[in-house]
Parts: sequence; structure tokens; C-alpha cells
Amino acid sequence: MYFYLLSGPTRVGFGVTSNVERRQKDYTGAWGYPAEFGAVWTGTEAHVKHFEYIIKVQHRDLLWQQGRWTTEWFDNGWTLQEAAEWVEQQLAYTHVPLERVT
Repeated sequence: MYFYLLSGPTRVGFGVTSNVERRQKDYTGAWGYPAEFGAVWTGTEAHVKHFEYIIKVQHRDLLWQQGRWTTEWFDNGWTLQEAAEWVEQQLAYTHVPLERVT
């Protein structure tokens, strides 16, 4: 299982997937231009989903919201590099054993 970051048209997003190539194609089809994940971590399904939960619940204030809908896009002006550094800090702090692969 994988946790990823990507640069979207206006902000940095994140998500989880079991198939990186297929998920990139999903974004490419929606956007109309190639999407590439700028940073990818791997781990067990439980660890990846737990880390995503940590972001969505404990760091909800960092996420772009549309009415009551909280998205998987950061709403703080981060670059992809800044978001990746923050993810690394959170992994170290929470001791979630994900390994960066790109």
C-alpha cells in the first residue's frame, strides 16, 4: 500500500492507493494532462491507512474545505517539498513505519 503527495493545479494533495500507476492515470484523466506523484511512501495497509487517518483527523485544520466536505488537498500554500518534509516529520513523531520510495 502507498501514501502519496502530488502537486495539483492549485495546491498539494495526498492520498492512498494500492496501485500507483493506476491512481496517477485517474488524476491524468480528470485533469487532461499527466499527473505524477512527487513523493511516495510504502508500508502495510494498516500503517498507510492509519497515517492518512492521522492527517484527516488530527490535522484537519491544514486541509482545504468546501462547505462541510474536507478534501485531501492541503490549504496552506505548501510546495510539494514543504509537504514532503512535513510528512517526514509526522512519520517520525507518530512512529508510523512508512518508507519513502520516491
